Amino acid sequence: MHSNSINDIIDLTVVFPFYIPVYVPRAFWNFLWDALSALRVISPRGSRPRHSSVKSKNGRVSSFLRLRFPMNRLTGPLITVLFLLATLAIGREEVRGGTIGTNYIFPIDIMLFFGSLTYLAISIDASGLFRYVIFMILQRGGLVGHKLFFYLYIFFFGLATFVGSNPVILSSTLSLIYMTRISSNIVHPRAWIFTQFAISNIASAILVPSNPANLVLAGAFNIKFFHYTANTIVPVIFTAILLFPFLLYVIFADQALIPFSITLHELPDEVRDRIPVNPNIPHARGEVEEGEEGDTRVMMRSMEEIMNPFLDKGSALVGTIILVVALVVLIALDTTMSNRQHLAVWVTVPAAFAMLFWDITLGWLNRHETRELARRAREEIQAIRTEREMKEKAEQVALEQEGNAIPIGDSYSAHILDDVTHHPPSNRRPTLASFLRDKLHWCEETFPVATAVLSRLPISFVPFTLSMFVLIHALATKGWILVFAHGWDNWVTKTGPMGAIGGMSFLSVILSNVSLFYFLN
Repeated sequence: MHSNSINDIIDLTVVFPFYIPVYVPRAFWNFLWDALSALRVISPRGSRPRHSSVKSKNGRVSSFLRLRFPMNRLTGPLITVLFLLATLAIGREEVRGGTIGTNYIFPIDIMLFFGSLTYLAISIDASGLFRYVIFMILQRGGLVGHKLFFYLYIFFFGLATFVGSNPVILSSTLSLIYMTRISSNIVHPRAWIFTQFAISNIASAILVPSNPANLVLAGAFNIKFFHYTANTIVPVIFTAILLFPFLLYVIFADQALIPFSITLHELPDEVRDRIPVNPNIPHARGEVEEGEEGDTRVMMRSMEEIMNPFLDKGSALVGTIILVVALVVLIALDTTMSNRQHLAVWVTVPAAFAMLFWDITLGWLNRHETRELARRAREEIQAIRTEREMKEKAEQVALEQEGNAIPIGDSYSAHILDDVTHHPPSNRRPTLASFLRDKLHWCEETFPVATAVLSRLPISFVPFTLSMFVLIHALATKGWILVFAHGWDNWVTKTGPMGAIGGMSFLSVILSNVSLFYFLN
């Protein structure tokens, strides 16, 4: 089977993810679990929920367990690369060229650059700066829906110009959801979120450091950053200008999506006036229960995130300065240096480590305060859970004793409380899993910002992208890129510049939007 056909198949698994059922003998699964439990890697089988079991026709549990293996954008490309290696369709050259790099394209450098810039953007967002800007936009735009839509459009365009589309989407989407959730007449956040996607991707085409694809193009054709921006800034700005009225008055011309007048739920005075809590601290805002009361608490939390945002001015200032200095230095060095290989990594990786050092240092200096806040939050959550367990157990006993003259009063509730609080579940035996979980909780309480930012990094993007680079390099080494280029050359020769622009625009827009639609769904 040709590598081109394999690539077509793997593209389908990325666009249409699915699960493959895997049947494992129960005896082998139990043996493996017991062995890991005996080595104190995981807890015993009885203390964890059971996996899906396959039942026979007579209703008995069969001797097999059914597991689900995902085929998606993480596993699909990686499995394809391993399959091609096993069948000798590709070899060391393709793997090396698709990871370390060749012909001025360095995938590992692109991943390091993307991760560094993403850490900087998410760290700035963790300081509360983006939520605070959205709060200021809400105040400036008032409750006029079209004016607010315009202000957010400009904000996301300017932000994505410098940090790129991926960091903007990772950091600001939740704030948009909160903003639309606190409105009583915005039925769905679709208009605001997809507008953010569209304008962020368009704006990321201005500067080379704003998008990994820009780095690939600039490296492959040896284009300086200044020359790249000089040729892209005008069409990008015109596209943004033309897109805004089209989105507002054609695509999302619905009062349920972008109303003329936005009606917000009222935030209680005691919530508006209290000191904002750092949302990066574990359970800092308490636990949300299910049901109608829980929905109300979710609404209050969303309103508090937007109308009473937390802002760490010091971290926001330091992060902004580091980001701006890194971009300015990167563009300046690219303009003056003749050898520009690995330049993006030399600048952005130290900048990201500087921000990480700031986050860790600030967390250590404030560890006593954050640990105290986390401790109080744990106690409140434990009190809520204990009360819930008492209520559920009392209701169960009341149902069992229904019809009998056995009162369920304060004395019995006290007995339930004693049973819940003084008889913890069995198997608290420490394991490697519990040790790592405790260390993670310690890091979350001691270094809340650094831990939160690291946990939000798109780690799955790395194996996916590197695998795709290997597959694309395999197409190049096997001659398929030349075949595609020959076909495209025939099209350009017959249609001219307008046909070249129109054809590439058609292919790019259709394929990108189809993939994005199924990826989001």
